Amino acid sequence: MDSELNGLVERARAAIAAGDVASVEAALGALTSSREAALRAATAEPDPAARRLLERAARARDDLPRRVLFDALSEVRGSADEARVTALAEPTLGPVAGWIHAYRRHISQRLARAVLIPTWECELRCSYCWIPKQGGRVMTPATAERAVDLLMTAAAPLVDLQFFGGEALLEAALVRHAMDYAEARAAALGKRVTFVLSSNGWSLDADALAWLKDKPVKLELSLDGDRHTQATYRRSNIAGEDSYTHSIAANVGPILDSGLPYDVIMVVQPRTAQRLAKNFFHIVDLGFERVQINFALGVRWTPGHITTFASELFAIGQEIERRRTAGQRVTLINVENAPMPVRLNGEIHVDWDGTIYGSNGFLNETDRKAEFAVGHLDDLSGFDRYWLDAPDNDFLLERTYPPEITANNLEVGKVLASFLKYLRPRLPSPGGPVRTQAPPAS
Repeated sequence: MDSELNGLVERARAAIAAGDVASVEAALGALTSSREAALRAATAEPDPAARRLLERAARARDDLPRRVLFDALSEVRGSADEARVTALAEPTLGPVAGWIHAYRRHISQRLARAVLIPTWECELRCSYCWIPKQGGRVMTPATAERAVDLLMTAAAPLVDLQFFGGEALLEAALVRHAMDYAEARAAALGKRVTFVLSSNGWSLDADALAWLKDKPVKLELSLDGDRHTQATYRRSNIAGEDSYTHSIAANVGPILDSGLPYDVIMVVQPRTAQRLAKNFFHIVDLGFERVQINFALGVRWTPGHITTFASELFAIGQEIERRRTAGQRVTLINVENAPMPVRLNGEIHVDWDGTIYGSNGFLNETDRKAEFAVGHLDDLSGFDRYWLDAPDNDFLLERTYPPEITANNLEVGKVLASFLKYLRPRLPSPGGPVRTQAPPAS
């Protein structure tokens, strides 16, 4: 934050502390005027390098009146001053009911995360993936840098940048450039940046692992199970190539030797439910200790499929207990998070063309895609505006899939949530005791 802006913010904070309504409104108005002036300057600047600096200034000034008021409220939360500061906030923000959701997100934010879509293309054609693998949708380095600039406006001291797609590593040079740029910007701003790289593993070769080892990056890898499952339901789009041979299954040693933290994500769909336990432990027996089970969304699960899914989950739970009691490290990642029937991805996404979305639902290319859009990099807004106003999970569920499919998928999710609730307290640390009670009825 530059000195001029620091002064304006301190003036607003002092006015709020003093409790004078007119002074508060004048100070907040000065913040708004500063933002408007920065926008005009950035828009009028013809030189790209100078414009980039002015864009950063405009983003930093976005939504400051609300953020300053939220900061003031958080400092007096639960005290006798809370009602006084709330009353000072309402002339600017309106009735509490209209902003309480954003305020709660504000006080809960510890990490700011943005997801970049470097490309929509992919080497695979998964039977359950709704994302059209369209060529020509490739993010430019300039757009990636502006997306990083957006993320760096977050108030949180820890920021995380995820690369998704498509297959992000098809644009490995862009991913590396964005990481380098993010590290430089974070250092200049006194922030800590981490990365998540989602990949099917095809392009995760020795060269990629070599430069990734020097980054604070976590790998989010995908593999659905054994060769039959992978080749049948995640087929290669490259003629004559086998998707299992090019998966992380063939690259276990180098991945583990890299020392990079990782999660392996497997997707189970109705047609593979009967092989869930076998596929889960196939991945584990390859050497990957951490595996997450995602069930396919957007497809109908029959009662028979749901029953099979539940039985296979129970078998997985029993085997994990047995292995962990014997001292083997096996982690079902789902257990680490609070059970929820269907949790959609509500992170802030920046698409290849600079459009900003409040979820990854836009990747499905449905006729409701525009409802997920929240802005564009050209708006020069700050990250926290998008984060505070992001749609909730119910909004996303209503717009991502047809209502009858969502209702069906919620029933599948309840089975998974019930299983996780049952399993969590039972899991021993490696070498610990195991209990033998049956799971509760779902």
